[in-house]
Amino acid sequence: MNRLLKSLTALAFLPTALLPLSSSIAWGADLIGLSLPMNKRYETVTKRFELGALMAQGKADTEETDIDFKLVDDNCDVASVQELAQQFSDAKAIVGLPCFKLAAELARALKGANNPASILTFRTRNPALQRLREVEKLPIIEFSNTPDAEAKAVIDFILPRFGTKPYAILDDGSVYGRGLADAIRLIAEETGRKPITNANFRPLQTNQRALLRRLKRSGVEAVIIAADPEDVVTIANDMDALKLDWPIATGEQIALLPFASDAQKIIRPILAIAPTMRKVLDQDFLTEAANLEVPTDPEVVLGHVMVEVASQLIKTPNSRTFETIVGKINLRDDSRIILEPFELVKWSNSQLSIVESN
Repeated sequence: MNRLLKSLTALAFLPTALLPLSSSIAWGADLIGLSLPMNKRYETVTKRFELGALMAQGKADTEETDIDFKLVDDNCDVASVQELAQQFSDAKAIVGLPCFKLAAELARALKGANNPASILTFRTRNPALQRLREVEKLPIIEFSNTPDAEAKAVIDFILPRFGTKPYAILDDGSVYGRGLADAIRLIAEETGRKPITNANFRPLQTNQRALLRRLKRSGVEAVIIAADPEDVVTIANDMDALKLDWPIATGEQIALLPFASDAQKIIRPILAIAPTMRKVLDQDFLTEAANLEVPTDPEVVLGHVMVEVASQLIKTPNSRTFETIVGKINLRDDSRIILEPFELVKWSNSQLSIVESN
């Protein structure tokens, strides 16, 4: 476990982009590539994912299984795919890749180079996954819920909290925002809880008060925001300035809210849904995490579980069932491994907390 402890210490003090997880590959070790974006927007998630991967490496050490990592900053940039493929030419599996288009292009590049390495990506929920597996025979596995799972969670957890208040769905026009807003609207209409309006806004503006005034004239009394956390902050603070006492909710991007500027100025509570694994974690993992003072955030668990699955795929490429710290998990026919059910959370008093429900 010494290697793990040294690496965890390094993670605490070094910028991610400067941290080589493996400067040399141990003889006979299985090389797993870690392909992750490391800019400021993703830095916190990346570091948590690395922590989980390193814990999985430490566990493998105790089981006399050699794993080494090669960490590359992919910046979610498809233009870097050939360089990535070259960097990972010796990797037996590649883990990370939260940007689906890059994952798909990397799988194509490795296939063209006759490298059958499995590509393990997370939380992209792209509906094209099954086609890539079935038609192009690309070895991609996605650790995510289904494409409409986030929208369904908003309907199940958020709308009951709005009661009978007429609500609006706001989105920033991005692929994520528009996709989530459209999915919420369609499911809400099917369940008889359609919004009274849908509105797009230009992201990253200094204020959205004109939008909020229009919504008020439309009779809106609650909002769901499908956008990045910076825009959630702006809209929430503008609502306070305009004295609009509406319930406000957002999606799983709430996880990044603590790192958005001016988030600490938000007065009102913000409801959201977020993925969780807290109810299924192995007790040995929880004990180890406590001893190492490592958080058990979902990204840490994902890093650990994905490395566990990658190492088992290296040994038995056709496996569909894997033993992990969250128990036995299965690869579905649609090439997904679903780990994270959603739960209701709340941003209040400058911190996130879980809203327990019966």
